[in-house]
Amino acid sequence: MLFDLRVTVPDRPGALARLAALVADHGIDVRGIEVLGSSEDGVIDHLLLECEPGEAHGLTAALSTEAGFVVLGLRRSSRTRGSAAELDFLLALADNIHLGVDLFTDAIPRIFAADWAIAYRIDPREVSAQTALAPSVDWDGRVPRRAVRVTETSGFTLPSGMGAEMVTVVLADAYVMLLGRQGGPPFHDAEVLRLRQLSQVCGAIMAAKSADAPVS
Repeated sequence: MLFDLRVTVPDRPGALARLAALVADHGIDVRGIEVLGSSEDGVIDHLLLECEPGEAHGLTAALSTEAGFVVLGLRRSSRTRGSAAELDFLLALADNIHLGVDLFTDAIPRIFAADWAIAYRIDPREVSAQTALAPSVDWDGRVPRRAVRVTETSGFTLPSGMGAEMVTVVLADAYVMLLGRQGGPPFHDAEVLRLRQLSQVCGAIMAAKSADAPVS
């Protein structure tokens, strides 16, 4: 099984080697690692692990006893072994431009280790696409200027009693995308920037392909 692990590694000599040793001690294979950035406590790493659930939870338990290490989140990954979710999405988009919004909605939870996504058409205001696990989220129609983390004043209302970390971005000047992650961790600044860049690339491809389409 694949798991996404996010952990803060203390900024001191030997800390990364200690993380690698703990991973090896639990018989876990690392299939990918991404450095999201730094914080006051250290460097935030996102690891794609291949292991059994017991091994993954054993690793997080061990990390919690290590001074300076902070486990920010462990979740079953929606990615598949050997896949490149972002590249797979862009290739599919180039061949199926008419499905751009649907493809983007379906792809971004896998790319950003999230749980669900919703696409709202700006005019007329309506839900255009959503993933299977997406809750019913009310949107008040305010359009974000850029990719931002969602706060209580951002215009999105989750069902009563439900919580989620969320980020929103505009796609192709016509859709507002909402990406949700249950149970954390919060979206890092690097992820917010990456979502904005991906939406810009997607919008540019959609616009270029539309311009090239023959007029009937």
